[in-house]
Amino acid sequence: MGSTYLRLCNKVLQRLNEVELTEDTFEDTRGIHSTVKTAVNDAINTVNSYKSPWYFNACETQLILTPDQEEYYWKDDFVFADWNSFQIQKDISLNSQSRYLKKISKEEWYEYLRDADTNAEPDGIRMPTYVFEAHDFGFGVSPSPDKEYTLKYRYYITPAELSAFDDVTTIPTRFDHIIVTGK
Repeated sequence: MGSTYLRLCNKVLQRLNEVELTEDTFEDTRGIHSTVKTAVNDAINTVNSYKSPWYFNACETQLILTPDQEEYYWKDDFVFADWNSFQIQKDISLNSQSRYLKKISKEEWYEYLRDADTNAEPDGIRMPTYVFEAHDFGFGVSPSPDKEYTLKYRYYITPAELSAFDDVTTIPTRFDHIIVTGK
């Protein structure tokens, strides 16, 4: 678990021998206090952009596939997909077992599978067995789903910038010194 924005700012202020912020004074800052708040967010952004993917920015999500829809959008905070994690979930009501999806290239989908998926309208074909990277906006599955299967996968996020005193960074506390020193 990471530190709060207030704690990180106060650690920087301690190093500068400046008056620390409180929950009450955190929102309306000026001068050095505003600069420190900006510097903390800049340091966090630097850490998060230094290497991708960081394990502490990993998350898991699920979505319901739509029959006869092959392509889906990434979430807004998406950075990088864990292509080995795509799995259709077991669903007794659909009489389906869990299934790992094999990654193929979008070129393979275009060349070998797209025509069959497109011609399957409006009912789809069957449970997908493949996943592919779509053009800059998301991913696709093939064959075209014939039911509302639940798809689960892992991806890495771009954390939101800290703004409130009690916002918590995704970066573990053992790395606070990197944020505080900016190195």
